Amino acid sequence: MQKLDSGEYDSDLVSGLRLVASLWHGMHAGDFILSNEQNLMLWRWVVAAVFICEMFDTNGSVEVKNEQGEPEEVTVYTGEQGGIVIYPWSERFALANHIEGLAYEMFPANKAPEMAAAIYRSMIDISPVTGIDMSEGGLKGMALLHDSFIETLKTEGIPAAPMAH
Repeated sequence: MQKLDSGEYDSDLVSGLRLVASLWHGMHAGDFILSNEQNLMLWRWVVAAVFICEMFDTNGSVEVKNEQGEPEEVTVYTGEQGGIVIYPWSERFALANHIEGLAYEMFPANKAPEMAAAIYRSMIDISPVTGIDMSEGGLKGMALLHDSFIETLKTEGIPAAPMAH
């Protein structure tokens, strides 16, 4: 589970999804039980990975230079406000910030992880025929999140670095 959350599978989402399937199988077989926090992390990873895969299939990728100055292929999100490159880690961060942040604002701390995981589950459709996809509501929610971010970038520019207080 830590390997998923730490980004070890970010460059191979298919292998990460296979690991998730194995974890789900083990859970349903009764081999282990995830804590609410572990379940939340797992669903956050799934939503981010499936969204990245669907955006890659829809919009493709572009080549950018990474932190080391080396070229890498990055998936593109394109919506009503324009386009932006997206990474698995940034999707997980945005989901945690918005979905989980809202859950902790609206529910007691002991219920917030369970409620946020339920939101994540609603963002995914799982079918034995088509596999795992974003639900219509999940796609709409992610579009709203990304389009509002792009609009903010257009009107306010890139945010200043956080200040240390």
